[in-house]
Amino acid sequence: DMAGKTPEEKLTADAVVDTLRSDIGTGILMKIFHAKDDAAKEEAKKSGEEKLPQYLAGLEKLVKGDKTFLASGLSWADLALFNLATDFLKMGGYSVPPEYPKLCAIIDNVGALPKIQAWIAKRPESTF
Repeated sequence: DMAGKTPEEKLTADAVVDTLRSDIGTGILMKIFHAKDDAAKEEAKKSGEEKLPQYLAGLEKLVKGDKTFLASGLSWADLALFNLATDFLKMGGYSVPPEYPKLCAIIDNVGALPKIQAWIAKRPESTF
């Protein structure tokens, strides 16, 4: 089950995805992507540089599995992190630095899955 096997795991997966979508996606990246001008974009990027490490540190603490957020294995939270890290963070000029080894391990683990690799190889070229 990609949502988690226990109520606690489901809560953790939901919290991770909410943080990725709302706090990082909307709270940081969308402010950069929708900035009115270069000055606003730079201000949003500077703000993101201050906030992103806080969110990543919090997410790092939630990792309970071996290269997955959940002890029970792969979840939608892992896929969401991979998507954010490999697409949207790069577009915003960010990355997940090695100071967050558990998050980096999740990203590498998801990226090594054969079905993920096959999709990336054949997906259409897109900015998003």
